[in-house]
Amino acid sequence: MSDKPLNARERAYLQPAIVYGWEIEISPTRKTPLWQGDVLTPVKVGPLAEALVAKGYLEKVLPSEIYTWSIRATEKAKALQCRKCWGHSRLYNDEGQDIGRCPDCDNGVAVNPIGGEK
Repeated sequence: MSDKPLNARERAYLQPAIVYGWEIEISPTRKTPLWQGDVLTPVKVGPLAEALVAKGYLEKVLPSEIYTWSIRATEKAKALQCRKCWGHSRLYNDEGQDIGRCPDCDNGVAVNPIGGEK
């Protein structure tokens, strides 16, 4: 069974979880869920997140603290990290100079993962 490739909106939503390893923390004491519990990085959990859970890219985790539960990337999602630039979305030559954007990814998330057709 072949999955449809992720669209740009889904890749952008997954990017913090794939590239940085962040989790979405949801607490009933806060109005907005947050990436890694940081108030500077709010995130909406709605139909897009539920669709990614249904596709197997995100998973809901039981509460780690009292009343707080989280959503994190699965191994399927982590496999989407670009192997050419390793999530930096920039390429560098042997001298360490920036030579441009990575053609294989969108902000560190592979557009066509290894094994995928171009």
